[in-house]
Amino acid sequence: MLLQRVTRTQRRPRTSTSRPRTSQRSRRCATTTAEQTTEQTWKIKYLYDGACPVCRALKKTLEERKGSEQIAFVDISSPRYDPAENADVTFDDAMATIHVVEREGNAITTGLDALQKLFDVVGLGWAFKLAQIPPFGAIAALLYKLVSKNRNALGSSGEALGSLLAVGRASLELRGEKATCAEDEECRDVSAMDDIAPSSEEGPSKSAEVEITRSTSEDGDMQQGNGAPEQQLGSRPEVLAAYTQSSGVLRGAIVDTRTGEIRGSVEEVAMDDEGRECLDLNVYANGLRTLVQETKWPGDIAIALPGLLGRGEAMREAPGAPPVDLGARTTFRELESTESASPLVQRRERAETEEWLRRAVGRDVVVLTSAEAHAYGHAEEAYERSVERLCQPEREASSEQENRGEIDDVSVSSSIRTEKRIRSPLCVTVTATTEAIHVAIFRDGVTMRTADLRGASLGFWNLPVWSSSPRPSKDTPAEDDAWKRWAERVQHYLERIDATLLEQGFLVDEYMIAGSATETFKLWAKHIPKSALSAPLLEGPSPRYEGLRGTGIGGGFQYRYRDDVALVRSAIGEALGEAPQLVPIDELRGLFDRFCDEGESDMGLEEFVRLVRALGVRMPDDEIRELVSDVDSMCLDRVTFDEFQQWWLTVIGQAAEVLHTEDAFDQVLREESTGNRVVILMVGFTTCKPCKKFLPFFEKWAADNERVARCVRVYANENGSTVHLARDRLKIRSTPTFFIFKDGDRIVHTHTGISEEKFADGVDEALGLIPEGSYAEKWQAPTSTIG
Repeated sequence: MLLQRVTRTQRRPRTSTSRPRTSQRSRRCATTTAEQTTEQTWKIKYLYDGACPVCRALKKTLEERKGSEQIAFVDISSPRYDPAENADVTFDDAMATIHVVEREGNAITTGLDALQKLFDVVGLGWAFKLAQIPPFGAIAALLYKLVSKNRNALGSSGEALGSLLAVGRASLELRGEKATCAEDEECRDVSAMDDIAPSSEEGPSKSAEVEITRSTSEDGDMQQGNGAPEQQLGSRPEVLAAYTQSSGVLRGAIVDTRTGEIRGSVEEVAMDDEGRECLDLNVYANGLRTLVQETKWPGDIAIALPGLLGRGEAMREAPGAPPVDLGARTTFRELESTESASPLVQRRERAETEEWLRRAVGRDVVVLTSAEAHAYGHAEEAYERSVERLCQPEREASSEQENRGEIDDVSVSSSIRTEKRIRSPLCVTVTATTEAIHVAIFRDGVTMRTADLRGASLGFWNLPVWSSSPRPSKDTPAEDDAWKRWAERVQHYLERIDATLLEQGFLVDEYMIAGSATETFKLWAKHIPKSALSAPLLEGPSPRYEGLRGTGIGGGFQYRYRDDVALVRSAIGEALGEAPQLVPIDELRGLFDRFCDEGESDMGLEEFVRLVRALGVRMPDDEIRELVSDVDSMCLDRVTFDEFQQWWLTVIGQAAEVLHTEDAFDQVLREESTGNRVVILMVGFTTCKPCKKFLPFFEKWAADNERVARCVRVYANENGSTVHLARDRLKIRSTPTFFIFKDGDRIVHTHTGISEEKFADGVDEALGLIPEGSYAEKWQAPTSTIG
């Protein structure tokens, strides 16, 4: 995708000006003459950082002195900077210290000698002698630091102040202080991307090039288009999977997301969890960072946690992590009470946990519970078993009818209707330790996170009455009563889960014990009567690496599903002719009603699937089932508009949302290409302090101006995809860097730093609220600059 970049030295003609001192034409002529003169008369080049206010201050001081025509100013921050034209001085070398290149012989001078040479050319050589006087030099250095950051706003300050600033700069060099960009304005350290391998693609991946076509028939119904091929899974064939062992060890490995095969060695990190009463996300962030370093993994992460983010403790910012929502906390709720939250709260806490870990670790992260990880490890087999079990009665009945000649064809459905409810395969996976019990419910082979288990009272797993019923160790004799006491405890809560699901109209097909409890399954499960539950109690696969494998499979699926849901979001916006965030509710309702049966205010699951397919989006069967489960929040096998709208609000993204891949960024550009909004991209690093400082302003501005602009953020050092976008495609040299796009991928403005005034001017010009060229005249004053 071609990006047309507007560089910092590019100027546009203005239609009007509020500054009458010099006409625009005369300024351009003066600039052209100065540049031509400089090209003919320069003797030395000063390689300066045009994005740094301190460097610009020195440049301006030199320009205001007689003799400056002998200096060629070369901006190393310009995308046009070419080391081959500047004595092979690289950007990194030029950033390390001041560089001067002589015209004769390309001789290079650096540091203090380079500054002395510049000052000699403009008659400021005496500044070094004055700077050596301790009191005067120290005061001048302090003044230099204070004034240089605001030199643009001060304008030409006169020869006296310029000379004083020269003394200050000389004093800094003599004292060995590094005069670089002020830390509170922008971050010039781009080395955060060096440890991450960029994506191998030279541009957007194939999935970003998919065109979703849709046509309209004469009666107005959308016809099925060619859709998006099922290739998102291929973009994440592997993830770094991490699983928390009951022993307090975080185990990690690279896992194939299709097969669950572990690639390479399994790494283990000891977790300091302070007795497991509550788990701190800082501990897990440190553990994940260690696994990333040990495996040298540049990509995405999936982690299985024993709980979700809770709200019991004060927020402690992770090392290197940007601030998150003040409502979030970094401490897990107590292990036994995770399922005590409503499905809506659990979904919110999962999202908070994922976002917090993304920022702390610098990678995209998907969070599963430990029970979900084990369920994903055997979900396909469990689904097939359940379908076979459900279909058997129908087969037998159909066979009898066929033998009697009552039917000609035998059709077997994977769903059996019972009264008002569709009977779908429902499998419950349970992990149980002395400390906690956790549950994952899979319906039709995918997670059903809308089931409400608060009625099962799993938060009371550790009541005093169970203090004498811990899980026995493996070497406990088989005849010991401890096994029976443990079985009674497990049975009590399994019965409560069973009753809670039955009250909500669900019939369970099987209960699967997973995790470390399977090691002794035969010793305690025999004490639970078969009649205690409505479905058989089965022993899960061997726990060795099962959770790790399931984490990889489940994480890969969630990444693939998230990508395709974004395609659905984009397709709905395109079908309605609006960016998704701007779709009016009445138009969304109109789309919904077109697929409801006549006279109905809701739709069946088949109609909802038909709606998705009519948009031209091809989703695999497992993703369709997951989507249905997400939208059908009431689990009634009917989708109301309220449910559809609630789902829609969760997928359209928030103001100033964080994007985690280059594909996601390209999709935003596509979504906004036909509308009137501009796209404002803020590129930062997870370690950038100026980015953190500017973020509250950016988020508020994004929320207040969502009708005219869609604001998004990318952390350049998050993963290989974001490195490719930031370093190789957008060519960023500092953070935060802002880009404004129009008409899809056309860049109309870019700037760096955290000046709110500069940001406002850049946006106003892009939106046409101020005359074209106003930003350049104010923030990019014409200079005798080459390169």
